[in-house]
Amino acid sequence: MEWYEDFGVFIDPKPLPPSVHQFEGPHGVALVDVYGEGKTTKGWGLSNSDGSPGFIEQYAKKAFWSKPRVLDAVKRDKPFAIVMRSVNLVALDIDRHMDDGGADGFIAAAKLELPPTLAQTSKSGAGRHLFYSTEEDWDPAKGFGAYDDAIGIVPGVDVRATGCIYRHAQQRWNHEPIAPLPDSVRELLDHRRQQKLAQHAVLAAAAAAPPDAEEALIMHDALTRELAKPIDTGKRNVSLYAIGIKMRDAGYPDWQGAIRDRALKLGLESTETERIIANVAKAP
Repeated sequence: MEWYEDFGVFIDPKPLPPSVHQFEGPHGVALVDVYGEGKTTKGWGLSNSDGSPGFIEQYAKKAFWSKPRVLDAVKRDKPFAIVMRSVNLVALDIDRHMDDGGADGFIAAAKLELPPTLAQTSKSGAGRHLFYSTEEDWDPAKGFGAYDDAIGIVPGVDVRATGCIYRHAQQRWNHEPIAPLPDSVRELLDHRRQQKLAQHAVLAAAAAAPPDAEEALIMHDALTRELAKPIDTGKRNVSLYAIGIKMRDAGYPDWQGAIRDRALKLGLESTETERIIANVAKAP
């Protein structure tokens, strides 16, 4: 049994352990309200498609709430979310949705040999959120953004580096100090980043290529914009599947990664996302 599987060590009901504040940005830990079906207060994304102020501008204005309201929120049993871009930390979100055929993240996580660190239980109590520190400095243009969020870094394990980690009143913390990000995870994240750089290189090459490639680039750009459009909660799966088919057939570079990133922003579970991608891949 791995250290994070021992439910007995998760006993601390604090909304936010003091150790997290040791890694906060210049204006504290950015926290946002959570409401409805997992929706959050807007404005924590680095940039917004509607042109509204993004994270850096909002953070500089101290638009996000921090310590005082955290305590008040928990007293009212209202959930909140930690904006990971505001802290020099990376969170591993280990899922365990065995009842719906999803991957057992504990099995895959065990192969990463993760050292003990600050962790909390998930909302259901079955999963875990493990917090590790990085060595990056605060970037005035993007905050702590050396690593991107990554769905399915290994089966059943997502990385939250610039997105949000949710906090509900029933969740509990352990008392471990925050450990540095292990090399096993860092290597996976670096590999994912290299894949994205390769994708950008392909698009840049297409832009400088003959007319046929230019037409492909225009099509890819249109699909990128279509994927970024708002999608109703009840239509997420169908919409992502339909766009995924178009991207696959158009030869869109790393369409799987693009679908994963959009699904993450829409709040889909990694198991659902991987199911969509698998269905797109095997469709006629």
